[in-house]
Amino acid sequence: MIDHDSYHWRASEWHGRPWNEAIVLEVHIGTFTTAGAYRAIIEKLDHLVTTGVTALELMPLADFPGRRSWGYDGVLWFAPTSIYGRPDDLKTLIDEAHLRGLMVFLDVVYNHFRPEGNFLQSYAPGFFSYTWRRLLRQI
Repeated sequence: MIDHDSYHWRASEWHGRPWNEAIVLEVHIGTFTTAGAYRAIIEKLDHLVTTGVTALELMPLADFPGRRSWGYDGVLWFAPTSIYGRPDDLKTLIDEAHLRGLMVFLDVVYNHFRPEGNFLQSYAPGFFSYTWRRLLRQI
């Protein structure tokens, strides 16, 4: 069980920054550091600020089957993958970025699915069963 109310945000006064200041760096959590973890990126935040980066964009974090992914085949849209750490680790990364004046964006992908681990067909069986059968025949 995850208690989202238990995390205490330190950057509670963060209100963002103007769009015209956005200098975005998009990173893949699994490859940006040797550890490939949410918390490991915190060690790099000061360097990003020094180089002029003002916004950190995280490649898709939705949970996925298996151990490796670029994030574009997620199956649990609202669950950050545990491969890179716990939800509180992700919150800590975002909090630390905000404390340094960095915006944080999530690259989200709602139109890519992977058959393995995907249970959306349970919600709309007619659509997904037809679509998946047709797509799988093409592979």
